[in-house]
Amino acid sequence: VTAAKLSAETIAAADNLDTVLKRLSSSFAEGVDYFNMLVDAFQKVLSTADHGHLRNFASIMPALTLNFVDNMLRTKDRLHRKPNKSDEAGFTDDGFALGCAFLLRVLGLYDDFDALHWWEMVDVWLATKERQLQSAKPNDDAEDEWNISYKRNLSLSKEWKLLYFGFQASRIFFRVVEDDQKEKENENDKKEGESESANNVQTQSEENKNSESIASPPLYPTPTQPGNDNTDPILQIPHDDGLGF
Repeated sequence: VTAAKLSAETIAAADNLDTVLKRLSSSFAEGVDYFNMLVDAFQKVLSTADHGHLRNFASIMPALTLNFVDNMLRTKDRLHRKPNKSDEAGFTDDGFALGCAFLLRVLGLYDDFDALHWWEMVDVWLATKERQLQSAKPNDDAEDEWNISYKRNLSLSKEWKLLYFGFQASRIFFRVVEDDQKEKENENDKKEGESESANNVQTQSEENKNSESIASPPLYPTPTQPGNDNTDPILQIPHDDGLGF
């Protein structure tokens, strides 16, 4: 550039072009996690002291999910009725689960929400309602009412399952990459430590065996050269020739 003796405006334009190309290459490079980039952008704003009240977001999640499930039941029920301009009908809505997972990730409240064990409590509640309906034996007069209640409970259980699966799938989008890498590193270190300890134990056992083989006395007495005495050359005991000599 210097040898070409270009003008200052041309050099500035070339610098701007290089900057744009670098940003484009980094944005469209393979392996770029756009979800976590979005999380980082919102964390810079929502992590300030002005938004400290959002630290309680996990505690209102149960109420939000209850309202969402009830709203989804009503909107799906409107699909089977005569359409009305003022009524809003729909058959699916995964934006709520995605938004909740995103906010919990931005605020770092995944552990706080998991500590509530909300999904486990919902399972227990639905199972209790199921047992109550099964144990109630309807009469001929109350059979229609029981069927309506049973279908309502099936729809309720289905909506809770759809919300749970949608929420868990959304959490995968906003997973904590740094924690995953640390877990993998810890697992690799643990495996390496176990292999080293196993090798040390094996080496120590081999050394013990070698030392025992060297230090242990022979099982049988060492034979001596036969002499003039009446001793057995193998067992080293007096030889009895049957005459008492």
